[in-house]
Amino acid sequence: MKLRALPLALLALGFVACTGGDDDGTDDNTNQPPQPRNVDPINGGGTSGGSINGVLTVFVIDADDQPVADADVLVLHKGEKFELKTDAEGRIDLNKDGLDKTLSLHVFKAGYEFTSAFGFDASVVTIAIDDGTEEEPGMPQVGTVTGTITGWDRLPANTMTSARVVQVGPVGQDVVDVMQKPRPGTVTIDDPDGTAFNLVINGSGDFPMWTDYSLELDTRAQKVIALGGLFDLPGQSFDVTHIGLIDVSVAQGAVVMQDIDLDNPVDQDLTLTTSGVPMLDNTAAIFAVEMADGALLPMPSSAYANGMGSARAPALSGDFADARYAAIFQASSMEFVGNDPESSAVAFARGTNQAFTFDALLAPPNAPTATGRTIGTMPVSGSQLTIIEVRNSDDDQSLWSVAIYGDAVGTVELPAVPAGLTDPLTGARILQATVANYGDVELNDVAFETLRDAPLATSATSRSEVSL
Repeated sequence: MKLRALPLALLALGFVACTGGDDDGTDDNTNQPPQPRNVDPINGGGTSGGSINGVLTVFVIDADDQPVADADVLVLHKGEKFELKTDAEGRIDLNKDGLDKTLSLHVFKAGYEFTSAFGFDASVVTIAIDDGTEEEPGMPQVGTVTGTITGWDRLPANTMTSARVVQVGPVGQDVVDVMQKPRPGTVTIDDPDGTAFNLVINGSGDFPMWTDYSLELDTRAQKVIALGGLFDLPGQSFDVTHIGLIDVSVAQGAVVMQDIDLDNPVDQDLTLTTSGVPMLDNTAAIFAVEMADGALLPMPSSAYANGMGSARAPALSGDFADARYAAIFQASSMEFVGNDPESSAVAFARGTNQAFTFDALLAPPNAPTATGRTIGTMPVSGSQLTIIEVRNSDDDQSLWSVAIYGDAVGTVELPAVPAGLTDPLTGARILQATVANYGDVELNDVAFETLRDAPLATSATSRSEVSL
């Protein structure tokens, strides 16, 4: 059961469902119902069908929601072993009196991440397996959008009224941030993170007036926003007071002419308050406006301090009538395992309210361990899932993904892999343990892709290096 693409990759959980049980029984059965149920797979993976109660249907799909045929599916239950192969529809059906949520489910396919699921209580399960290839952003396919920024008269009177133009990508896809093209009448500054960006200056006196912009952008971008406000050159600070928004569609190499009007005042105060924050070194509060299509428009925010962060945003009207606010809290350790922090925590909330409160965030689990075929970590109170991934030390690719429903069990024993397949539980590996909670969402009856709309989602992760 693979979970895809939560906003900002904040819960990058490639998850499957899992909970206790280490059956390695010896009986070989292939009980197939004579008349399979009339049920369908869920795009992106998911659970449905009510409790198992003796009947289990499993669909195996790939990242494009296409069926995966000839995958090995292993079901272990109370000392019995059921070894099956998916058909052309990527499907297996299993009928067995007494079959219940104490079973464990394992899916193997050469060239794909192995997936194990324990303790879920859904009689129809769709598992999306990953071939391990991740599209690198690389060099973008570049187009250009250009035009005039209007609405300067709405900004406070100042000799340094300015605008920054940025692209916003689609949900679940990282566009390459191609910076605004330097042009006569623009200046380049460094923001607090050291990222250079260009400002269109609508100034007077010693500064030229220049209201046109030109932005080279990744053609996958769907929106362009102009952040208008006051630029303090000595302090290199930018106080945003108005926002303009346009939808764009640009082909590679094409130039699209489109003006942007700074017609949305940034006059709403957003706040984020935390308590029970894990003791980690780096913390940050991030705010955004989440559009109806899921695109996140970042809002300039204050530094997170003393359990609080704040930002200003436009009202949810006009261009933003169908939008909502989003607040993200992030914390991480200074120590790294591979390319990621050794420990981290994330919370994400959205809604039309302007005040967000994160109480008792999940703490990172203990460093995951593996001995023989036993793998896991100490469970974390309050988590709905514990996800354990066995990752390649060289490229951090996930080789085997295992998760645990509930917060009572954190360690499981994995079965031997089918003959002819490479066992990931050998050699130098990175183990990653993630705990997650989605509030009132029922994970035994959910399309995983809808979890990006959960009003509140929290997760915490720990990583360790092991030799197996």
